[in-house]
Amino acid sequence: AKLEQHTNDPATCATTDSEVGKEMPVAMLVAQFLQHIADDHDARFEAGLEDTFLTPFHASKSPGISLPIYLDRLQKFSGASPYTFLIAMIYVDRALVRMPGFLVSSLSVHRLYLTCLLLASKFLDDHYYSNKHWAKVGGLTLKELNTLEVESLFLLNFELAVSPLEYAQYRAALQRSVSERLEASKELSSSEANAKGSSSDNSTAETSNNPASNNSVVTSSQHAPKPKHLGTGNTGYESTPMSAAA
Repeated sequence: AKLEQHTNDPATCATTDSEVGKEMPVAMLVAQFLQHIADDHDARFEAGLEDTFLTPFHASKSPGISLPIYLDRLQKFSGASPYTFLIAMIYVDRALVRMPGFLVSSLSVHRLYLTCLLLASKFLDDHYYSNKHWAKVGGLTLKELNTLEVESLFLLNFELAVSPLEYAQYRAALQRSVSERLEASKELSSSEANAKGSSSDNSTAETSNNPASNNSVVTSSQHAPKPKHLGTGNTGYESTPMSAAA
């Protein structure tokens, strides 16, 4: 689940900020990557294939807000600079190295990333909001956020500096990882659509050969499920803050 294994190729450093940002903002790249990891670990945990230990970053229940929506909220209200969203991802990666067996799941990912973003903003931004503001934006109590901040600093051994080379490598690796997953998802959707189309064609052919059923023929599009608008709409975030699950 770590990006570090993908950052050893010097060729990946050739990607510039503008090139990486052409398809998706950095914050959304991070959100897509973490959401995929969290979903995967949730599924494996529920299937009994993985186990984990509880940490201060674990909530007692999922906050009920997806990572893309959550990071969009942080972008709008935290005041953090765009590049700190990737720096925070690097901090998350470093923290995972120091916590073998820790799973990035729906119970831990929001709190862990929020705290790392807070540290990145304080370390790199000239101006940043107070912890009280960050707690309100992130959905935690001030006491919780203060505790997690100290926990993260010791977990990272106060090593917050990131070299330009490491930053460039992580950007390229993140872009490549998300692009590969999106491409795989498109191929899977295309395959499923073709399979459904073939099944529908066969069904229509069978029905057309039965005169008694011609009046009940309905096109497949009339029964097609409506697409969900991911990343929009009411998330229930205000009614289910993460602070309610400490």
